[in-house]
Amino acid sequence: TGVQTCALPICNKVKSDINMIVNFFNNYKKGDFIYPSVLKRSLDIDDKETISQLRTELSGKKVLLIAPGKSITANKKKIEEKIADENTVVITLNFIPESIKPDYVFSCHMRRYKKIKENRSVKKIITSNLRNVKNADYMVNFSSFSGDTTETIDNSGLMCMKLLIELGVEKIYVAGTDGYDSTTNANYVNSGLEFRFSPETMARKNESLKEEIDKIKRKIDLEFITPSILTE
Repeated sequence: TGVQTCALPICNKVKSDINMIVNFFNNYKKGDFIYPSVLKRSLDIDDKETISQLRTELSGKKVLLIAPGKSITANKKKIEEKIADENTVVITLNFIPESIKPDYVFSCHMRRYKKIKENRSVKKIITSNLRNVKNADYMVNFSSFSGDTTETIDNSGLMCMKLLIELGVEKIYVAGTDGYDSTTNANYVNSGLEFRFSPETMARKNESLKEEIDKIKRKIDLEFITPSILTE
């Protein structure tokens, strides 16, 4: 029998998908995921209704953004005092601590989202790179809020800050965004949240994060309430 050929549009689609995968792995370096622009575009969704709904819920509010850095343990009292302010909305990043009940949890990493997906007591905001997730309350467009560099492109803290600016919040308090400390293998309150990076990669990430946080401070009142390498 002769060799069958596929229809031209199908062949082109297969070729396009293969090229996208090849491009992705060509941009995979030293344990860091880098989203090439073609992959970012493939993650796009129409989130206008979601943004409108979140804006209704959060516009004009003060938000306490809690990341899982180790500093939240030593500064627990300061965090609790901020939570006690009835005008403060609490959003955690990629985790739901036992001692704090947040109003929302924000996640852009599937590995970390899996650890919180069964918790029904907290509203979940996720990004469109997790598009197969079915039980989240809100999904926002990944590329609209991703970081500006390969070191920060999927940093959940930065992404959530950018989202909050878009939603029109009044002020952001930040806790637990400690930065990357290359002298320890325990940068988080929970070891299951760790990603392993080389000291050189950590230094690059810290520098890029500082630069982007400086940009964010020009757009919104941003206050760190726990110690951070990123404010030094």
